[in-house]
Amino acid sequence: MSANKHEGIRGNTQKGVEVMTTSSRSDARPLSEGANIESWIGFKHFSYLAEGAVQYFLRDTGMSQDDMLRETGESVDIVEFSLRLPSPLYADSLVSLHVEGERANPLRPPTDALRVCGDRVSAEASVRCLEGRARLRGWSREELDATLSRTAQAGPAVSSTASIMRDAAPGLHDWLFTVPYPYCRASSVMQFDGYVRLVEDSVERFLRAQGVSVRRLLVERGWIPVVTRWSLTIDEPVLMEEELVIGTDVTGVFKGLLWDSNIGFHVVRDGERVTAARASITHGYAITRGRLSGKMAAFDDELLHAFGQSGK
Repeated sequence: MSANKHEGIRGNTQKGVEVMTTSSRSDARPLSEGANIESWIGFKHFSYLAEGAVQYFLRDTGMSQDDMLRETGESVDIVEFSLRLPSPLYADSLVSLHVEGERANPLRPPTDALRVCGDRVSAEASVRCLEGRARLRGWSREELDATLSRTAQAGPAVSSTASIMRDAAPGLHDWLFTVPYPYCRASSVMQFDGYVRLVEDSVERFLRAQGVSVRRLLVERGWIPVVTRWSLTIDEPVLMEEELVIGTDVTGVFKGLLWDSNIGFHVVRDGERVTAARASITHGYAITRGRLSGKMAAFDDELLHAFGQSGK
């Protein structure tokens, strides 16, 4: 990122505390890792751009995430996130990012959600490519220690993490995952980026479990997967090396062109099944060749069966 700019906009008073609405602007380009099919950038790296813009906002308006960890001992991260992707990004696209929000205390994360947007900038035009919201919170050391004492304890209702997995069926898929240290921050808790990776991985695993090959759709039909929107809510911290059951459930198909799914991140706490985080994501397929290039592809019977929509 470069060319960041911080602007104070207006002040108001909440419970006797002066709150300044501020904004920051920065420029960034997606990493080449995100260009998995041709030069199109996947939703994961849209999310990374938004996260990077939030980090700049924190740094520009007070303490950064790392500053707050050192000064207060709290691991601060995004815990609620929603993003719309109204237009595509390409490898090496220049994105102008803008974050706006209120921060009453520069030593603490903002209490309300930040507004995030980004425009793809070229010599010809500036086109909105992402817009959404991000809310942060800090996990204290005491909270993380209390969570550790509750993890992976079997009880009468749950004998093990694996025991809460469901059998595979059209429209749903569960899988078991142990959180490795590269998915964590502050030596302990799974970070926002880890969930972004797992949402992407969960969709890929779901499709493979249903017999749907992204490569075959690409080679035979010229279809590429696209995401129009997604969201994430983290309710409880998940710790390094903790076991998760990650479940994908298709919740609906819209006009035969888009499919919605929920992804749950489940753990065992005090012998009970607990949903630690919830995501939702909307997918479709864009046609990349022929007279319909640029249009959304209509699902056939194979995809409708995979999404649990046969006969509906």
